[in-house]
Amino acid sequence: MFSDPLEAWLWQTPLPLSKEPLAYPHTAVLDDVQQLAAFGGTADPRLVTFWRDTAVTTPPTNPFRYERRAIAMAALALIAIRHDDATAVECLHQLTYHTLPEVRELAVHYLGRVFTEAARPFPDAILNDMTLIARQDDAFAPRFQARRILQVAGEPVPLDNPHGVYDLKVMPLRNRRIYRTIAIRSEQTLRDLQRFIQHTFEWDNEHLFSFYMNGRKYDGRYRFSCAHEQDRPPWAFEAIIGQLGLVIGHHFLYHYDYTADHLFDVEVIAIRPQVPAGNYPRQIDNHGKAPVQYAR
Repeated sequence: MFSDPLEAWLWQTPLPLSKEPLAYPHTAVLDDVQQLAAFGGTADPRLVTFWRDTAVTTPPTNPFRYERRAIAMAALALIAIRHDDATAVECLHQLTYHTLPEVRELAVHYLGRVFTEAARPFPDAILNDMTLIARQDDAFAPRFQARRILQVAGEPVPLDNPHGVYDLKVMPLRNRRIYRTIAIRSEQTLRDLQRFIQHTFEWDNEHLFSFYMNGRKYDGRYRFSCAHEQDRPPWAFEAIIGQLGLVIGHHFLYHYDYTADHLFDVEVIAIRPQVPAGNYPRQIDNHGKAPVQYAR
């Protein structure tokens, strides 16, 4: 996972601005991710248009498209934080409605960072839009990021599929032919899911764990940790399934026992509003013998 450039820039001394406005929309800097990152660290407010254009003109075929877009939007956020630049904020706000889900995801994330890092209240217009994205966006990542903003702002987080269940197919990454399908209620938590995963695979539950809701190991923007990791909130026991923004077909990662590095892919295969009464989570399908927990 490409590290968040804003994390590094916020801890660095601001780089001096150039004497002349920087404008390189047609130079090799656009093809060099490292140069682009260094460029973004200047937080030059004269480059708002450049960064907006970089975010939207990077072609989907570019192998570094995610890195380039992350740098561009992190640069807009840095400009907004250091210079209280309304134009940079508006650019990020507009990008939350881009046609590409990965652009919307990054725009929502960095728009949230602008206000949290500067300890400024979120404007009502932005909170209203975050509520719409959280409820109506058809992609998981923007929905999830918008819900994080609502939570930070102390606003209500939507609960999807109340009183219904999510059917989750859990597969060890080292052997996808083995799986367990688990039905879990919308009101239950990732901690409830974690305990039941251990139960269905007949493993003990004596080690640390994390969930990465975008499927990317170590991506802290999407991580929920176990409660024993007191320095790494948010925690799994707080993560309500129906408030995560899950959609059918979405995959996320369960990481158990960091030393043994057990990794499980979790796929949302169904969202059901009508379910039989009884105890949940419950196993509704299985295939294959559970893998050995401890290598001999």
